[in-house]
Amino acid sequence: MGKATGAYEKLAHRLAETIILFHQQEQVTRQQLAETFNVSGRTVFRDLSRLSAIIEHISGDSYCLAPQYHQALRTRDIRQLLDIAGISPLFAGQNPAFWSALLQTEGIPQFSIKHPAAEHESENALSRHFSLLRQAISERRKCTFFYKEKSRVVEPYRLVNVKNVWYLAAMEQENLKGFLLSGLQWLELCDETFVPEARIEQCIDEEDDVWFSLNKFPVRLHVNASVAGYFLRRDVLPGQVIDTQNSDGSLEITCKIADERQLLPWVRYWLPNLTILSPASLHATLQTQLADALTAFASPDKH
Repeated sequence: MGKATGAYEKLAHRLAETIILFHQQEQVTRQQLAETFNVSGRTVFRDLSRLSAIIEHISGDSYCLAPQYHQALRTRDIRQLLDIAGISPLFAGQNPAFWSALLQTEGIPQFSIKHPAAEHESENALSRHFSLLRQAISERRKCTFFYKEKSRVVEPYRLVNVKNVWYLAAMEQENLKGFLLSGLQWLELCDETFVPEARIEQCIDEEDDVWFSLNKFPVRLHVNASVAGYFLRRDVLPGQVIDTQNSDGSLEITCKIADERQLLPWVRYWLPNLTILSPASLHATLQTQLADALTAFASPDKH
C-alpha cells in the first residue's frame, strides 16, 4: 500500500502544480509539461484529460486556462477537480486538513493509484472532438456525426470517462446511448437546441458503466460462499445490490442491466460460482453460448 499511496500523492501534487503553471502563463505546451515534471507525453496527456474541466486546447500541443478560471484556486477547488477526475473518493472520510497537506507533502511517497492504460486513439479523438462537444453540451445544442456507418443526430449530455476511455452520453431518438469518442467522424454542431431532462441527467450520474439506458431490467443471481467476500467487499456487477446473506455464506444479489452483453461476460468469468436465477431466458442464453463455445473449441479445424 505504501507504493500505491506514494504515486497518488505525486499525481495530486503534479496536478496542483500544473494548475498553478496555467495560472502563471497564457498558454502551456505538452512538451513543456513533460520537461517540467520529467514525465512521458502519455502521462501529460492523461493529466490534461483529468483537468479538462478548466483547461482548453488551443491548437497543436498548446493549452490554456479556460477564461472563467482566471482566479486563484483554493484547496476546496483543487478537491473538486480531483472529484471530477475520480480520485478523491478513494480517500473518503478524510478531513479538510488532509487535502491541504496532500498538496504540500514532500519526501517519502505515500500513495499510488493504478489506472488502466489509456485508449490508443484517445489523444487524437480528444484533440478533434473534445472542445466542440464541450461547447455543444454547454450550449445545449444538438450535434451530428457519423458513427458505426450511420449518420446520427443526438442531444449531447455528458462526456464520460470509463476505465480511461472517453464516451459521449447522448440521447438519440428517445434512447440514451454511449458513443465512443474515438469512433466519431465528421462531428458538427447544429443550430437547433434541446431542453435537458433531469431524469436523463440522473441516469447518467448513477450509471457505473458505459451501458447508458433509461430502460434497464433486473437480474437475480446466486453467489457461492467461496467467492462471496469479493461481492461483499465492492460492487462486482453493474448496479449490484445484495438482497440476502444466507447462513451458508452464499449470497442472493440483484443487478440492473441495459443489455445481456453488459452482464454475461462477468458471469462467465465467475463460473461456476455465479448462477443466474432470473430471468430464465438469460440463463438459457448463457447455456447456449457456453455450448457453442465448447463446440468451437472441440472443432479447431473449422477455424
